[in-house]
Amino acid sequence: MAEIRIPLTPMDHTVPKAYYQEAFYLHLKSDVNPTGAFDLLHEALHRTFAHLPWLSVRVYPQARKIFG
Repeated sequence: MAEIRIPLTPMDHTVPKAYYQEAFYLHLKSDVNPTGAFDLLHEALHRTFAHLPWLSVRVYPQARKIFG
């Protein structure tokens, strides 16, 4: 019997689509306003995506192909 090889990408090893709704509450110091905290967190997230560019790629479902 012939060996069948199916190429996989790192995204093939991820958990199937599941959507969770969570809320994280952060305690702010008395001298920090919510807008300033949001701006700081927004910049940190932007830097994370710039540092790890693979986080910002778009992933699309791939059509199934029959091998054999």
